[in-house]
Amino acid sequence: MPSKEKEAAAAAAEAAASDVAAQVVETALSFLGYPYVYGGNGPNSFDCSGFVSWCLIHAGALKHRTDCDGLFARCTEIYTPEDGCLLFRV
Repeated sequence: MPSKEKEAAAAAAEAAASDVAAQVVETALSFLGYPYVYGGNGPNSFDCSGFVSWCLIHAGALKHRTDCDGLFARCTEIYTPEDGCLLFRV
């Protein structure tokens, strides 16, 4: 693929990722104040992984609910987190 096509493809991928991140953040903010309930899957209450899964599913970044280990397994190491990034302490 020529350089300009690679740049265009990279820009399109970055824009798509940015759109997903924005949707994750928008969804998350819409549930501020909702109660924590162990095992909660939403939409009226959540536990930690249920909340993150809900936001990712509704942004199109995840197909089904998963637990913390499942979310962590999808991770890649980053050095400059941006909106929408999940941070795990290991």
